Amino acid sequence: MEGVDLKKMIDNPRIFGTIICFAVLFLLLSSMIVPFSAKSEENSKAEVPEWKKGDEWEYRLREPYPGGMTAITKLQKEVTKEKVEINVDEVEGGGETYKAYETTEKRLIRNQSSDPDGENVTEVTGKYHYTKDHLSPIYNHPEGKVASFYYPPIKEMNFPLKVGKNWSSTEGWYFENRDPPVEPSMEIVKYQGRVEEKITKEVEAGEFEVFKINMTILGNKLEDDELQLKRYEIFYSPEVKNIIHREMYQTKRLPPDYQIGDKVLYENSVGNETLLSYNLEPRDDDNSNQSPFLGAGPLFFAIVGTSIFYFYKNGRKGKN
Repeated sequence: MEGVDLKKMIDNPRIFGTIICFAVLFLLLSSMIVPFSAKSEENSKAEVPEWKKGDEWEYRLREPYPGGMTAITKLQKEVTKEKVEINVDEVEGGGETYKAYETTEKRLIRNQSSDPDGENVTEVTGKYHYTKDHLSPIYNHPEGKVASFYYPPIKEMNFPLKVGKNWSSTEGWYFENRDPPVEPSMEIVKYQGRVEEKITKEVEAGEFEVFKINMTILGNKLEDDELQLKRYEIFYSPEVKNIIHREMYQTKRLPPDYQIGDKVLYENSVGNETLLSYNLEPRDDDNSNQSPFLGAGPLFFAIVGTSIFYFYKNGRKGKN
């Protein structure tokens, strides 16, 4: 079997040109496939976001009240500190320190039913903290009100998020910090979360790709030994780096006169919050808009330049 004469192939312009064309095509396709496959894998899950000082989100919170009244709250949230440590050593058996973000949150509250024009607005401002690992509320202290916190924090979003992911816990307490020694007001019997699907959701701030999370929390109010079941539908957007919508429900016991068969419980809406606007500070590593062809550019021009040089040189040989 005859071997391949590489020198003849290289000296033949037609064969060499074909090799060059295939090489260029291969490099271009390779540069496209790698970014696209990486992008597909990246889009299938959401890593925990990094908040920056100056990041802002504005929400509208609706809460129904007895008598058909609805309280409308405009919530303005701004990251004021990127690195704080929250220590819960005031809790008996605690002592754990959490790395967290600090936000300043302003709530503008009005009663839509009694004050439809919004002339009588109550303003409440306070410091709120969220863990860096899961953006879980850890310590809240509105002005003029008692501080409150969960220990350990409830993971509303267990990053990284991926469709089908489940998590749960059977330990935890809710504290309202009044006079020491601090005693819990609620025991967290169990909470569980699940990423149900990835969908497109439109809110007032825009249309976003979101992960939908179903979250349930069963707590026991220690003062009157009453079980309380709450459920949340949470919609998280990687683009916004925060929740864009939340529906809140609570399970209650029907009055005796309304019980039908074995159905003594019912779930009713206790409000929702939705994103109105947001503003994120620039990120140094934000290259999401970079073209997948940029990496192939230098290679392409290097190969083409080599080809032109070769054909020019080969043409000069032919003339001589």
